[in-house]
Amino acid sequence: MSTRVARLSLPFSRNRERDSSMNTIHRSLPILFFAATLSAQTYDKVLLPIQPSTLNGAFNSSWHTLLAERSDDDATVQLKCNVPVCVPLAPHGSVIVQSNASADPAFIYVPSAQAAHVDFALRTVVVSDTARPMMDIPLARAADFTAGVFHLQAIPFNRDYRQSLRIFDLDGMDGASVRVRIFTTGTDPVVDTVLVLHRPSSPDVDGRPGAPAYVAVHNLAQMFPAIGNADLAMIDIEPLTPGVQIWAFVTSTNNATQQFNHFVN
Repeated sequence: MSTRVARLSLPFSRNRERDSSMNTIHRSLPILFFAATLSAQTYDKVLLPIQPSTLNGAFNSSWHTLLAERSDDDATVQLKCNVPVCVPLAPHGSVIVQSNASADPAFIYVPSAQAAHVDFALRTVVVSDTARPMMDIPLARAADFTAGVFHLQAIPFNRDYRQSLRIFDLDGMDGASVRVRIFTTGTDPVVDTVLVLHRPSSPDVDGRPGAPAYVAVHNLAQMFPAIGNADLAMIDIEPLTPGVQIWAFVTSTNNATQQFNHFVN
């Protein structure tokens, strides 16, 4: 009797085990599908040329940089980066991020499905004994970068100002090189040099570069005396490393007030 029960119970036990296994498989499929969906999510890259920070300037002045973030999306936007600017953006919400982080550049990653609904504005306030003007710093998205020659046109070289050139790459390729030519009054460049871009120490963001490689040349007229007394200059920047895409801008800073303008094209 007990043997029969044992024999009769064996198929039942196997069926239960089979059913349990099938349930486990069925339940795991949606979980695996959800995980695959997350890993396949795409992101748009936004270049933050300067992180929110505070820098000391001449004549007891300081530059305070902040980042305004705005979303018009109907869902929360989860930004990704490894600097203190990536906070969740509530539906149709906005935040202003102030920080004493490094002034190095960084990448922000925005979910591609929401990227068209997310805007950023980078502002710098110059705090001095006489005024507190606010100025704009440009940001760049992937479409703004080029593998060809990047042109900066009609850059003013008034001697009451100092000009700084900043060049960034799209993929964080440390050691990438670019050719920089500066033209003033003629068709031949007065400056023809090669600059090397370096990526700051910055961990990746889910396998993506956390920062670009870049180079900053401050006070161009001092660095390159051949510019001379030119009032205007044209700057051509050409990637030399295969596959490198670049974006650049120039700031022109007043030596007395520390206020600046920027030139992107």
